[in-house]
Amino acid sequence: MVFGRMLMVLNDWRRARELERRAPEAIRAATLRLIAKQEQEKAERKRKVHELQRVFMERLDAATERHELKFQEAKKKFEGDMNGKMQDLQLQLQDQQKQMLPHVMTHVKEAQIHRLSDLLEKQRPE
Repeated sequence: MVFGRMLMVLNDWRRARELERRAPEAIRAATLRLIAKQEQEKAERKRKVHELQRVFMERLDAATERHELKFQEAKKKFEGDMNGKMQDLQLQLQDQQKQMLPHVMTHVKEAQIHRLSDLLEKQRPE
């Protein structure tokens, strides 16, 4: 019984020594596995972030394009409205000018007559 007990102690001691000898390798292997797992998780997170960025940029580009189209349509409508208003204003101005032309001509003729009469009065011998 004592001999068996001694063998068990000896085997336990040998196992402990073997584990002690292998411990740095096991720790190193476990550390490498942990590092590899962390790197894999990091790469997966990075991939997900890039995918989210890509989707965001696609949606942003699509929204920008939609807003640009709406802006262009609104701009064309505004320009069309402004062109129509400008044409209306030009026609109104032309009509007013046509209506005012006889009055202006009358005033011009009267002014010419006054000038001529002033000139004639100055040139008259006294």
